[in-house]
Amino acid sequence: MHPMITKTFVLSLLMAIPTVEKVDEAWSAAGRSDTPRKASLTYFSLGPEADKNAQWYLGDYYGFADPYAKHTIAAALTTPDKVRDAIVAYSDAGCDELIIFPCTSDPAALQRLADVLSSAR
Repeated sequence: MHPMITKTFVLSLLMAIPTVEKVDEAWSAAGRSDTPRKASLTYFSLGPEADKNAQWYLGDYYGFADPYAKHTIAAALTTPDKVRDAIVAYSDAGCDELIIFPCTSDPAALQRLADVLSSAR
């Protein structure tokens, strides 16, 4: 592993388990005695227009990469159960930090996410 690689690795849930294993192996093979910090990003859209907002935002943002856009739209967390399940799945895959990014600029989206997260404790 190149020594300039930082301790943070961005993972996709679909690739998380094999990626985590490869990262850990490469980290160890490079003689590192510490543990790499693994982070990932996912998108959320909650509320009455959840699916529509996710499709619009992610379709526009990733429109240049059609197959990836479709995958990202399909993977968007659009229900409270999907948010809670994703947190567990990423943690189980070895992700240390999960960044949950909104598909809207509406501040109410953050309150919806906070409500889901507080109910999961």
